[in-house]
Amino acid sequence: MSWVIRAPSRELERAEKKLYTRVRRVLWDYEPLRASHAEIDIGVVGGAVVLRGRVRTLPQKLIARVLVERMTDVGEVTNELVADPEVVRAVADALAKDERTAAYVREVGAGDFTPLASDAGAKYEQVHGVNLSEIEPQVAAPEYPANAHPVGEYKGVKVNQGFIGTCTNGRIEDLRMAAGILRGRKVKAGVRLVITPASFFAYRLAEKEGLLEIFQNAGANVTSSECGLCVRQSLSAGEVCVSSGNRNYRGRMGPKESSVFLSNAATVAASAVAGEIADPREFV
Repeated sequence: MSWVIRAPSRELERAEKKLYTRVRRVLWDYEPLRASHAEIDIGVVGGAVVLRGRVRTLPQKLIARVLVERMTDVGEVTNELVADPEVVRAVADALAKDERTAAYVREVGAGDFTPLASDAGAKYEQVHGVNLSEIEPQVAAPEYPANAHPVGEYKGVKVNQGFIGTCTNGRIEDLRMAAGILRGRKVKAGVRLVITPASFFAYRLAEKEGLLEIFQNAGANVTSSECGLCVRQSLSAGEVCVSSGNRNYRGRMGPKESSVFLSNAATVAASAVAGEIADPREFV
């Protein structure tokens, strides 16, 4: 489901972050939408605010009317609420298979598989080359996943809780990465670290490899495989969590006064040991 709310391009260009924050606040303050447990991503695409998400109980036109009525301070907003093919575009990242990818697929027991590849001579709108060895570990600050910055910009931010898990970063390789940081170390006093393997396969393999023992010796709380804290309230007002989950909007893990930073499993583990957001490269 995609909703498009048009606003003057000058407003978007001048105050994209302000507009995002305002849309987010309007949606959050609308009690029926909050009560519906909707999950909505907000972005700016082609001169329009684009909302993508899941709302099971509220009609699109009702949400559009709420936004139209409450968005008078960010520019002229109409009640156009359509999936505009000229604005909402499909986005795909193409990464060619290598032997490391194939080895991972075999390890997780996917059975026989046929790799897919682009057609010979395929043309792309954009091609980007990235040297991953030059990229500093990233942290997504509140209140949206795209608000990503190098970990050094938030180094030293005190944390109350760390969470490693979810479908995004609770795989066996993530658990191995976290264990490499936690082996022989202790979670800082006053910090909670919860580790939830993403699948029973990951849990059993982590148990077989001795990773669960490493986590427990470090003072972490290991749970069974589930969504875990990603979808549960676990923070008090003013508390900060660094999470390997995939969402960090206001109220995701606690009151609106709490905060969630997103990162990888190694950064979460290092931060739990340090008691503040830390660069995992300093722990290996």
